[in-house]
Amino acid sequence: KYNLKLRESISFKVDKSKKTIENFILENINIFLPKSFLENFQKIKNIANSNIFPKNPKFIFTSYLHAFDENFKTYAAFKTRDKKPYYVSQHGNNCFTRIHNNHSREFYYTDKFFSWGYKDNHKIDKLFNFKTLKKLKNNKQGNFLIVFDFIRNIPDTLYLTPNSIMENILRSKKFIKNLDPKIQSKIILRLNSDFFAKVYGIKYFELFNDLNVKIDKGGTNMENLIEESRIVLFTYDSTNFLENYVHDIPSIIFCNPNYLNSIDKKFYPRYLDLQRNKVMFTNVEEISNHINLIWNDPKKWWVSKETKQCLENFNKDLNTKPYKGCFDDLISKLKY
Repeated sequence: KYNLKLRESISFKVDKSKKTIENFILENINIFLPKSFLENFQKIKNIANSNIFPKNPKFIFTSYLHAFDENFKTYAAFKTRDKKPYYVSQHGNNCFTRIHNNHSREFYYTDKFFSWGYKDNHKIDKLFNFKTLKKLKNNKQGNFLIVFDFIRNIPDTLYLTPNSIMENILRSKKFIKNLDPKIQSKIILRLNSDFFAKVYGIKYFELFNDLNVKIDKGGTNMENLIEESRIVLFTYDSTNFLENYVHDIPSIIFCNPNYLNSIDKKFYPRYLDLQRNKVMFTNVEEISNHINLIWNDPKKWWVSKETKQCLENFNKDLNTKPYKGCFDDLISKLKY
C-alpha cells in the first residue's frame, strides 16, 4: 500500500528559484517513484528468489513478462547478473513502426531481441510471426467484426488529449451509421474488457446503446470471432491486422486522423500506401463507402493485384510468415 510517511522521508534540496526539469523531478520524486521500488520492493525480491521461478535456468525467454510483471523483471535482473542469457521476443504490432518505440529498452538490455521479421544494427534478430502458427480461415458469408482498442492513456498519436478517446469512438459510431442496413445487421462490436471498468463503462460503453448491433464484451475467443467474419475492421493499428495478413483474411484499419504523425519515417511511406489502396482509413465517409462497395465479395478486393502488392510491401521485412524450418532457426538462435 502507498506509504505516505515513507515517501515524505525522501527529499532533496532544490533551488526553487531555478525552474528546471531536474528540479521539478527532484521536488516530486517521492510521489513519482513506483510502489515496486519502495513499499513493495522487499516483497518482490523475496518472490523473485522463491521457487516460483527456476533457480538455475539455461536461459530466460519471454514475450510478455518483461513489460508487466515486476516479480519476473526482478528475477531476470538477478539472473542476468549471474550471466544467464536473457532473450525477449516481439509480442505485438508497432514494435518498430511507431516513434514511441524507437528507444524501447528491451532492444538494448537483452542478449538478443527476436522480431517477427525486422532487422537492424542493434541486437535484433529476424525470425517470424510467432502468433500465426495456428492457421485460421474466415467465413466468406459471415459477420462484420469491428474490434475496438483498449481504453488507455497511451496515445495513438504523438500526444493524448482527454477528449481524444471519446472523439475516436464517436467517429466509429458515425461510420457504422453510414453503412447499408444489411451490413449493420451483421455487425459484431468487440470491446476490450476495460470498456466495462467502473469509470470507462459509464463514460464510453453507453455510446453504443442506440446502434442496435451485437456487442461482445470480451468473453468470446478472438479467433472464433474472426473465423465467423467475412471482414474484420480494427479501430486502431492492431496486432491482429498483421496476423490476418498471414491468414489471408480481409481486414481494414480505421484510425485517428493524426495517427500517421506517430509513425517512424522509415515506415511512413508504407502506411501512406495502405491508405492509397483503401486498406487503412482516417475519413468516416470514405471507409463507409468502401465497406458498402466491397461487402458482397470482400475477397475480390483483398486478392486484387493492387491490394495484394500493397500488403506484401507493407509486411516485407516486418511480418514474416512461418516457414519450413522456422523452429529450427529459433532453436539455433537460443543456443548459447
